[in-house]
Amino acid sequence: MQYPYQDAALTTRERVTDLLSRMSTQEKIGQVNQHLYGWETFEDSQSLTFTEKFKAHVEWGGGVGALYGLFRADPWSKVNFENGVRAQDSWRVANKVQEYVMAHSRWGIPALIVEECPHGHQGLEGISYPTNIGRGNMFNTRLMQQSSHLMAQELALKGVNLALVSTLDLVKDPRWGRSEECFGEDPILAARMSEAVVAGFQGDLIQSDVAFLDQPAKPRTTDAIGVVLKHCIAQGEALGGHNSGTVTIGQREFSDVYEPLLSSVKNAAGVMLLITMWMGYRVISISRC
Repeated sequence: MQYPYQDAALTTRERVTDLLSRMSTQEKIGQVNQHLYGWETFEDSQSLTFTEKFKAHVEWGGGVGALYGLFRADPWSKVNFENGVRAQDSWRVANKVQEYVMAHSRWGIPALIVEECPHGHQGLEGISYPTNIGRGNMFNTRLMQQSSHLMAQELALKGVNLALVSTLDLVKDPRWGRSEECFGEDPILAARMSEAVVAGFQGDLIQSDVAFLDQPAKPRTTDAIGVVLKHCIAQGEALGGHNSGTVTIGQREFSDVYEPLLSSVKNAAGVMLLITMWMGYRVISISRC
């Protein structure tokens, strides 16, 4: 151990303060971006040779802040069984990425590996669970917490640090293509399910009655990972069922319908904002982690 930020006995606040004081502006910028897709890091899943784009990105930021979709597989990413990472190889790929990133960071900072988990890991051979629109009909928060815990264990074993999980949207128009990501139209139901998801993924990682920054970081386990809830908020209100469309609700509707959801995110590692237009303002997609 050479610097205070490497001392696991110190509080998170003390370690972060020390590390930030040593980082350059460019390194700080490198830590707060997530514009490189994970599937762009390697040439193919067999050789796992890193792409020049990935290497240039690491050099530009003096490391990598977050790496999204290292294992993602779907038509949008154009990743399939021919070019993607199989489940049994995930941890090896994650370790190889982390080794490279840490070796090319002056301060040995690892990347946050972030994966989509709408109803199970959105990767090759990921275990699939019922979609939210179905799970919302069971009104069973205990089962929701149990299934979320199983997802967390699966992702942790693959080397994932953060899961992106849709719980905050309310479906108002069945024409909206993301209706399956919602538990329904009731904000209280969605809030209770959101709390169950946080408890299942994170356990006691973050607690509302304990100052998270003023205690030492808990050792990483294969039993829990951080969860980012999305989308905050009112994305399901978009006109005509258009994804990322204009939302016309007013302040009173926002307060009456969506404020109950806001309290359900207090222990989550992060919250992703929606990508829409509300009250004449474009809301930018961002995460609080």
